[in-house]
Amino acid sequence: MKQETRIRHWTVADTSTVSKAAKEVGSRIDIKLARSIRMRGENNSMYGKKHSAETLRKMRVAQLGKKQSAESNRKNRLWQLNNPCKVFSNTTIEQAIAKALTNKNVVFRQNVNLLNIANVDFYLQEYRIAIQCDGCYWHGCPAHFPERVRAYDKLQDAALARCGINVVRFWEHDIRENSQQLIDSLI
Repeated sequence: MKQETRIRHWTVADTSTVSKAAKEVGSRIDIKLARSIRMRGENNSMYGKKHSAETLRKMRVAQLGKKQSAESNRKNRLWQLNNPCKVFSNTTIEQAIAKALTNKNVVFRQNVNLLNIANVDFYLQEYRIAIQCDGCYWHGCPAHFPERVRAYDKLQDAALARCGINVVRFWEHDIRENSQQLIDSLI
């Protein structure tokens, strides 16, 4: 029986020969893959078991203070932008802005990932404008929460501005007062 030399195409039934072939190939990735194939299902020592509460606590403590590399942070951020773990729901302030944009007959896209930099609430492609509807509490409105500063919002705005996209941030209390007036002043 002819065996393939590429491990990625092997099945779980071939696990007895996987580790020997992986050593022949010599690739670290292939060796890790072979080990993971070999330890699947009932062959795994943790199969059908759960970690105790004490073991889970120890694992959490062991991870405290460990920092990821800049490359890992970049990859994680990119993955989160492309695969948001939450479903974006239209908040009442976003609904008010959407209604004002619709009344003005402006074409817009909602909850858009722009250039893998930020998920913006509204993007007006015709005008190259990104609109962010910021809640006073979560984004640190200077009128209501002067002690809270969201430096991350400023970093996102600067990165989008470098790409030629104008970012406009509307505060929750301004939207609640008169959303149509905000859009009229913008366009």
